[in-house]
Amino acid sequence: MSIINPFIDELPSRQPEKPRKNRIQNIKFPIDAVLKLKLRTLCKQMSRLKGEVISQTNCNTMLLRYGLKHLDCVNWDIPYRDSKMYMHTQLKKETEYPLIGGPFGLAIRYGLSERRTVYCIMVAALRRIEQGGTLEEII
Repeated sequence: MSIINPFIDELPSRQPEKPRKNRIQNIKFPIDAVLKLKLRTLCKQMSRLKGEVISQTNCNTMLLRYGLKHLDCVNWDIPYRDSKMYMHTQLKKETEYPLIGGPFGLAIRYGLSERRTVYCIMVAALRRIEQGGTLEEII
């Protein structure tokens, strides 16, 4: 069988693509109106402190990383309801995400969903900041 387009034979073969090292995992978590207001206010304060605009997702990610460092203050039994309104966080897939959603992550350990786990950590980190923590610890 002959090839219809002779230029196809002349194309060089492609190298297989290498997987990216900096892949991220997007995790969304439910919020209510009060939590949304607190997180947006925190984001504006952090932007003012840092001197540059920080997106809400980046602010949430920084707060989640802060919460992962202070797991001792997390209440895993707080009331949780899926509100159909979400915010997002972006964790590094290879290093940070397994702490929450990996095979030995917090979600599996406490028998919670990934969203509920992130929600509990975010609420605890926000409460810790409100009770006297400093924004410099997050940034």
